[in-house]
Amino acid sequence: SGRHEGRLQPDGEKFIDRNGMVFINRNGEMFEHILEFLRAYSSGDENASCAIRALPESQMVAMLHELEYYGLKSAIFPPVPYNIDLAAFSTGPEMLSKRWGFEAVVLPENRGVLVVGGQDDDGKRLASTELLDMEKQTFTPGPSMGSRRSYCGTVALEDSRVVVVGGSNGNILSTSEVLSPSTDTWSPGPNMASSRYGSASLPLSSARILVIGGASGYHTRTSLSTTEIIDLASGASTPGPEM
Repeated sequence: SGRHEGRLQPDGEKFIDRNGMVFINRNGEMFEHILEFLRAYSSGDENASCAIRALPESQMVAMLHELEYYGLKSAIFPPVPYNIDLAAFSTGPEMLSKRWGFEAVVLPENRGVLVVGGQDDDGKRLASTELLDMEKQTFTPGPSMGSRRSYCGTVALEDSRVVVVGGSNGNILSTSEVLSPSTDTWSPGPNMASSRYGSASLPLSSARILVIGGASGYHTRTSLSTTEIIDLASGASTPGPEM
């Protein structure tokens, strides 16, 4: 209040007077709701949060900001535990192209989901990619790879690069490609020791990838139990442990 002016010492968003009384410089209107909640909650009222939860949307943004500050958000809006019995599928956005045998990875820093390669209805292998914006729920064209690939291994690295390995363009591939986030273009990566498609890939570090299994041909008895470790820094691929 005005009678404390000139006697308050700032401490972040708090002010402390000479008697040690603390005055918090926050939204007074929202604090009234929060104080009523605390009073009701401490008395055991199971409906203590109803008034805050019923606030209009125009006030809710400010209220959520205050709840975050006071550490009360989870008390007003407790997280709902996952229940498989309540889970449900809903229709998502449609891709720009029909494709199967493709790969998809979640990009770091909320940059979306990248869909890579695959085959179309006629069985033609694709070099194209598509990027899904999760907020807008729309697909846009991504950069095309240098080679058509289906069933390639795909991995997103910590530094936002994306690497595709192997796959098939009609022949089983041992090549790899690296997508640079700064230029949004693909460039050749290290070759694997073995041609393989349908393999799994995962990052070991910001520059090393583990490639697991797959197949070396289109017929039976061509499945692979071998693994490889690709080092993007050195450009080498070395054998990993065998499954």
